[in-house]
Amino acid sequence: MKKQHDANADLSRHNYNELLNTLEAICTRHPGINSYLNNRYSANGAGDIHYPALCVTPGEIRLTENTNIYNFNLLYVDRLTESRDNLVTIHSIGITTLTELVNAFREHVNSFDTTGATLHVFQGQFADETVGVVANIELTTVADLGACEWFYQ
Repeated sequence: MKKQHDANADLSRHNYNELLNTLEAICTRHPGINSYLNNRYSANGAGDIHYPALCVTPGEIRLTENTNIYNFNLLYVDRLTESRDNLVTIHSIGITTLTELVNAFREHVNSFDTTGATLHVFQGQFADETVGVVANIELTTVADLGACEWFYQ
């Protein structure tokens, strides 16, 4: 069951959890995604996955004076047929789907910036005879480090 979040929320001063919720809201709206997974280990043989699936995994977070820079991996995963003749088709659809998602992040979320993505195709990383595409994306928001009032109390 897909959760509904406000995909147009202003992320300029939101926390990490709200950022993840917005990513989920955008990804689950894509018509080519049937399951959303919040960690890559969910894709290892869970019986309730409806392919194609998308998994978001966090990466490095860099805090600068003016920005917070978040790195995420978006994994598009689909099942191979028994003959394995749909490998290139899955990769092609995965590249298109992830490109559309990156464009959605860029175009539809306020105060949120992405410089693009690096994509890699993969095979044999999960159970269920799946293959797919991984996109590494970097998302930048306005920093809200605060003045550390607690330190002076």
